[in-house]
Amino acid sequence: MTMIASSNKIESTPGELFRSPSGLLTRTAWEDELESTFDQMPRWYRSAAERDRRFARWVHAEAKGLACHLDRMLRPDTKPTLARHLRAVSEALWADAEWARHRIDGSMDEAA
Repeated sequence: MTMIASSNKIESTPGELFRSPSGLLTRTAWEDELESTFDQMPRWYRSAAERDRRFARWVHAEAKGLACHLDRMLRPDTKPTLARHLRAVSEALWADAEWARHRIDGSMDEAA
């Protein structure tokens, strides 16, 4: 469904991004962060393409930051079961970051 963008309407498209591939980073979490930052949604929010670009940039930054943090938690004395779980989540986040990078640079536009 596509809505025509007017001064008060929000444009939406069927291919809009709603979550990272792992599902760990969602558009809802990003929008909650936006709402806590701005008194009202910024003008660029009306454009589905711009929302997708900015959401992908947020996923890229959040995924990399969280993955780095988890990687730093892995130590030689980390219990094997915990280390396995940390690695699994970290790898999912690194994959999310790579996915977002491809969305940002447009190399996945054809696949969308």
